[in-house]
Amino acid sequence: MRAHEFVVEKWSNKYKKNINCSSPKGFSQKAHCAGRKKNESLEEVEAIAEDLRKWFKQKWVRFGPDGKIRGDCARGSEKEGKPKCLPQAKAHAIGKKGRATAAARKRREDPNANRSGKAINVKTK
Repeated sequence: MRAHEFVVEKWSNKYKKNINCSSPKGFSQKAHCAGRKKNESLEEVEAIAEDLRKWFKQKWVRFGPDGKIRGDCARGSEKEGKPKCLPQAKAHAIGKKGRATAAARKRREDPNANRSGKAINVKTK
């Protein structure tokens, strides 16, 4: 073999899948496992970013303690109080009674309509 010729050996996919990354054997397997871990974390971040894109594109609506949908998610008037907002599809899915209980819970947790500061988020059951 000449000096400028290289031996290229690739691991098979079967070999790569059978590497135990909780106890890798040797430097090469350790490097392989580190790369695999890095790629998996990048895939998770990309999946989260895609979920956020979908979340922001949804149409959000507000509703009151009577359960009626009152329009886009923003306070309608000063008299209205803190709105409870959900994506339109979810608001329709929980029904009028579910919207009423969610809005009542929101008003109970955050009674002061003119309070300034960070929003108090309340779970929708």
